[in-house]
Amino acid sequence: MLRAITGIVCIVTIMLTSTEGTAAKPRYRRGSVEAKLDEQNENLKAHDHDQCVEKIICVLAALPESDFNRYSNNPASFIVSLAPGSSKGKQISEEQKKRALEMLKNFHSIEELVQAAEYGQTVQDSHQCGTHFSDCVLSHDNVLKVIEKFSDLEAVATESGKQMLEDFGQINGSKRDTRCNENARTQMCSAITGGCIASTIGCVICAALTAGICFAGCGPVIGVPCGVAMGSCNVAGLVC
Repeated sequence: MLRAITGIVCIVTIMLTSTEGTAAKPRYRRGSVEAKLDEQNENLKAHDHDQCVEKIICVLAALPESDFNRYSNNPASFIVSLAPGSSKGKQISEEQKKRALEMLKNFHSIEELVQAAEYGQTVQDSHQCGTHFSDCVLSHDNVLKVIEKFSDLEAVATESGKQMLEDFGQINGSKRDTRCNENARTQMCSAITGGCIASTIGCVICAALTAGICFAGCGPVIGVPCGVAMGSCNVAGLVC
């Protein structure tokens, strides 16, 4: 299980991690939880400029219990479980939650995801997440589509990068060439980025706190389709 999760993180990171910036930062032991979190923290900073990952987490946290339970197999739900006072998501001890939150203090962008979950739980209205994270181009309905899709990682893992692009290319209902339609392409790439990064981070944190006994979907290596699809998003507009 841990080996498979390591594959997710490594593949996504190879495809996506930004190399910008030369400021010194802590060096983590290769393969450690901290190293994996650092990689995903960098992915968030490099690829989530519109805060769609935060919006996805916020909407998930704000859903009523009955609706939330429909998506309980989405690894992002583990991030929701870390929010102060949370009763949703995979139940962990207060000591585990405290340890996780202390660890995330070193990874500010990931820590902001927990804050997004806390906001969602506080307002208890998923539509308010759209107002709070207004830079995200994804509509409320499309955020729910992303959450639903990544609630079945085993299905996601069977897709090729091309299939993922085609699937998310229709997220706004457009029948036109998504690649060369800037608005459609932006929605497609925000959906892929949000779903892939939120799921990967949820898997990493869950594996760290539960000794690898985590969501059934964390085993399949979704890093391949995610890495290809997200990498393609970066250059899609250049070939129009």
